[in-house]
Amino acid sequence: MPAVQPQFSVHRLGRLAIGASRNPLQTRRPAHGPQTFGDRRFRQVQLKRRDDALSKSRIIIRSALADRELAPIVMNHKCNGCVLTPAGLNLDMAHTVAKYIYHHHNGEDAELPGIKIYDTEIHKPLIVKDIEKVGDLWIEMETTIDHPSASTSTDIMNATIKCVFHSITPQGVRLQECGYCSIKFESHQSWLQEWQHYTPIILDRIQNLHRRACTENNMDVQLIQRSHAYKLFESFVQYAPKYQNMSEVIFNARNNEATSIIDFPHLDPNTDFTAPYYLDASCHISGFVANAVEPDKDKNAFVSHGVAALKLSPNFQPDRVAKLSSASTPTTPAISRAPSFSAEPANAAFRGMRNYVQMRQDASEKSVIKGDVFVLQDGEIVGVWEGVRFKKIPRRVLNVFLPPPKRTVSFSQNAKK
Repeated sequence: MPAVQPQFSVHRLGRLAIGASRNPLQTRRPAHGPQTFGDRRFRQVQLKRRDDALSKSRIIIRSALADRELAPIVMNHKCNGCVLTPAGLNLDMAHTVAKYIYHHHNGEDAELPGIKIYDTEIHKPLIVKDIEKVGDLWIEMETTIDHPSASTSTDIMNATIKCVFHSITPQGVRLQECGYCSIKFESHQSWLQEWQHYTPIILDRIQNLHRRACTENNMDVQLIQRSHAYKLFESFVQYAPKYQNMSEVIFNARNNEATSIIDFPHLDPNTDFTAPYYLDASCHISGFVANAVEPDKDKNAFVSHGVAALKLSPNFQPDRVAKLSSASTPTTPAISRAPSFSAEPANAAFRGMRNYVQMRQDASEKSVIKGDVFVLQDGEIVGVWEGVRFKKIPRRVLNVFLPPPKRTVSFSQNAKK
């Protein structure tokens, strides 16, 4: 029986310009003139060159931050008070184009393999300095397909897909490189078999954190609720409600270990562009550990320093969690709500979505901490963020390349004008 495919909400650009296009060579030209939030002209895909030889394929995708579905993703994500593009957006673009490439070579009905996105680094995210001029900001992803030169096979499974992100003008002029990643197709069945060996260990660590949080009073291990968790997060990242998807967190400040329960109370899979929120929620426990437990938040901050690899199996189904979360009301039966650490015995069934991480100092670079984030759904490891890295930098340095704005305006306020 074919495996259920990941329930990603595909980026609007992918849905309109790639996924729904009968002609894969169709190009949407950039619009000029007045640009406002919600203008559907701000999307295009260009298949600049395509050849049956994989090594000659190149795809360029462009999208404007003013797109009405894309804008909230960016405007509700701030670091050091600055509005900037979240890494989840870049990763979703990469995942979307990988699916398109695979189906282009194997047919629309072909079952997707595992999509590994690796060597990811977003070193210069696109910053919205003036929200009134967001219509001038575009993001571009150039994708090239590299086939091993020694191989005569045209099987896409042997290819490496490389993605490079740029900020560009509305006319398509590149301004600066924002980051990059690579993609390989692998067997997700092999992933799941490998993760089965880790599952008892990870569940035991989660249970141990739960037990210590409930029985010890030394404050080394703490259980906190959503509002408190994101209050601690605010030392560096300021998340709007749609991003606040850790309902409860247990963390050990002494050894940088943490686990969280994930739900999506402010997301509606039927109306929201959800994929970047899902990706961010599955991993940002690592950023929480790095910044929330930093003893000198006024002097230092940890910034993202790349991800070695992202592997999400078809069993990663955040839409199912989001539908339960959005449907929960005070009268909803408890079984439909997100689970609670505080309400569960230590050996309770691990229903719902959770994650776990332990961050450790990088032996080769003392200012860097790194760790693997395990994503679990109903007690099964369904995804792993391998080698998530954060680098400690002084606040005075951070304020130079990411200066806090003197005046901030929320997206919701701007949209009402």
